[in-house]
Amino acid sequence: MKKYDAYVSDTSDKTLSLAKELGWDGIVAVNAYGKDFKSFAEKTRKISQDIEVLTAAVIEREPGRDAKHALELADLVYVRSSDPETYRKACELWTVDALVAPELNSKNDLMNHREGGLDNVVLKMMAERGMKYITLFEPLLNARPTDRVKIIGRISQNLSLCGKYGVDAILASGAKNQWDLRSTKDFEELTCIFQKPRDIGVRMVAKNPGKLIQKIIDRENPNLLTKGLKVLDWAGAKPSGKKKNGWY
Repeated sequence: MKKYDAYVSDTSDKTLSLAKELGWDGIVAVNAYGKDFKSFAEKTRKISQDIEVLTAAVIEREPGRDAKHALELADLVYVRSSDPETYRKACELWTVDALVAPELNSKNDLMNHREGGLDNVVLKMMAERGMKYITLFEPLLNARPTDRVKIIGRISQNLSLCGKYGVDAILASGAKNQWDLRSTKDFEELTCIFQKPRDIGVRMVAKNPGKLIQKIIDRENPNLLTKGLKVLDWAGAKPSGKKKNGWY
């Protein structure tokens, strides 16, 4: 099974080379969605390395306005915001693939470090839409010790809720440079700090990111019109294009 680091900000040669050495088969290169994203996506697709590089547009506000357009340029669409309300809007959309690090925004945590930005309503909608929850290693790595304990508690709570509602969780590096990267084995073992068994770590590092990659493949498959609806034989007629946004 191929393993993908689902959130990497740096696509320098050194970072990509090290990612390959650490056991990653591919990465998802992320960038904020805006006027410069098109040039970022075009430049990223031209990268020639011995590792697969995919793209994700990161929406910080107004996902309802931007997600559909972002998907025409990117392989995936993520939402990462400092506003909890943005996550609530995002979970209603079929064009958003993952919510990223909502636990970092829980400033009014009244649940003893257990308010991680995901609740029952949000998770139910995420499950219906096949949306993923991505948590990042980089904020843990660079947080102050007191803040790190709080973040770990919130992530642990989010993972428990994801398990309850059937939402796939993903652990990604969030790497801003080569020093933020870790090996696939390190990540698989890291779930012990969230008080979760190792098999959950394996799913977060390999199986669940693989589902995101399969979603990209399904969106680009002209025979798959939408989830559960596939053309087996075009009877000589050629597909007339493919819309990436929709139910996959």
